[in-house]
Amino acid sequence: MKKLLIASFLILFFGCDYYDQDILPPATQIGANILGCKINGQPFAATSKYRSNTFFTSYGVDADYTNDSTLIISATTGDGDGIRNNQKSMYFKFKYDGGVGKYTDIENVVKGTNSYVQITRFSDSIVSGYFEITLRYTYVSKWEGEKPIKYDNIIKRYTEGRFDIEL
Repeated sequence: MKKLLIASFLILFFGCDYYDQDILPPATQIGANILGCKINGQPFAATSKYRSNTFFTSYGVDADYTNDSTLIISATTGDGDGIRNNQKSMYFKFKYDGGVGKYTDIENVVKGTNSYVQITRFSDSIVSGYFEITLRYTYVSKWEGEKPIKYDNIIKRYTEGRFDIEL
């Protein structure tokens, strides 16, 4: 019985590759593959390297550096049931010159906000930093046949953001 209890404990605490959604992960610079923030005041946390379980579900954190000097940070969580509707995700893109410092050229940022991404490490295949961003997402809310006829905007405020990703 004691061995079963110990094995259950080890599986529960070391076999999980997600972080408690109600607690933001710590700010680190070790390639921990974490991202956390508050989205419109609600905690959001994702851990583990980005991966896909099936064609329809994927989760984790990722960073991509494109040929046009854009850095893309993304995170998707899932509850493990394989249903895409239960996932939460976020991403942001910004112009990045390769150095440590503060960046404000962020795609879809709401003008007049104090949005920024602070890179604290980009070396040895690790990118880490902080962010406070207010983004506008535009989507088609009404179609007429195959033609979009109405667009809506969603404003999302990302606060207390931190990420630490191994590339």
